[in-house]
Amino acid sequence: MLSSHTWKIILVLISLTLTGCATGYQVAGMDGGYADLQIASDIFRVSFQGNYYTPPEQVRDMALMRAADLANQYGAPYFQVLPISPAPGPTFPYVVEGFRANLTIRLMQIPPASGTEGYNAAMLREQLRTKYGLN
Repeated sequence: MLSSHTWKIILVLISLTLTGCATGYQVAGMDGGYADLQIASDIFRVSFQGNYYTPPEQVRDMALMRAADLANQYGAPYFQVLPISPAPGPTFPYVVEGFRANLTIRLMQIPPASGTEGYNAAMLREQLRTKYGLN
């Protein structure tokens, strides 16, 4: 029979294991993460690869956080998510398929036009870092 102390240790280990399963905000590696590619002076492709435990909303948020970090890194207060059309038909501002989000962004010095998917990079970074408990 296991002692109550042993059971407490087992429960703590199980909790730590379960809470650490979703892919975190990190450079892409074996466990997933973000990647980006600069395709013009102000345009980047950004992706985030999660895993089975990463909810679609978090996958999208991590890609948007990387976009906000790039805007900050390049001195752009704003960015716009550009529409992409994977096939004939409607365009989408980003694609979330399974555990992967892909988006193309344009860094901007002025706020994007209303009616487009544009963001204040600093505000979005703060909101997402608070939401996910990141520094």
